[in-house]
Amino acid sequence: MLLMPLLLLAAAEADVIRETLDSAPQSPPWGWVREQRDAWRVQDGKLQIRALHGTLWKAQPNDAKNLLVRPWPAEAGEDAVVAITVRFSPERGGEQAGVMFYLGDDDYIKIVRESLENKHWIVMAREERGAAQPMEKVEETADEVTLYLVRHREQIEGSYTVAGKDKLKTVGRGALPRATGAGDELKLCLFAHGGPPKGDEARWATFSDLKVSSVTKQ
Repeated sequence: MLLMPLLLLAAAEADVIRETLDSAPQSPPWGWVREQRDAWRVQDGKLQIRALHGTLWKAQPNDAKNLLVRPWPAEAGEDAVVAITVRFSPERGGEQAGVMFYLGDDDYIKIVRESLENKHWIVMAREERGAAQPMEKVEETADEVTLYLVRHREQIEGSYTVAGKDKLKTVGRGALPRATGAGDELKLCLFAHGGPPKGDEARWATFSDLKVSSVTKQ
């Protein structure tokens, strides 16, 4: 399979968004979907979102809280790289934190750090018109990772690196969901959800060093 990072080997990058996430997200461009204010904070100079009970997956109620979204920047174009550092130690099956291209609660493609089968993974998955599609997963024990979504027009590839290591590990690839309505707008989304029913037992995910770069082939 041709891996999307090969695109970067013959490309120049230009930063469109570069945020340390060391202060409260500013609106605009940022906004919250189903905000629960006591479940996000900035602590030790980094944004933290609590993985509350809730999900976007399959036909279950779309009740995930605190989706942090911003419109996809036009200047990034259709060839771009998203990078975000996430530190998270999920314990409950389905508990996850990561980044996604988001058109709505039933239309997205994501890469996350997630607990499944009593193990920790980096997982790619997508949903289109409410039809969920698990894609690929790579077992990963490190709690701090940098997640990447590489966009090449409608194709998306997910990969990651572990803190302190340079090796890029590819997880999988898939297509952007198709917009289902005239008001659908592609957004970038940071999130954590899938926690236990009791909110006081939920774990915090830490986000830092967000970068969106446009890619120009040379």
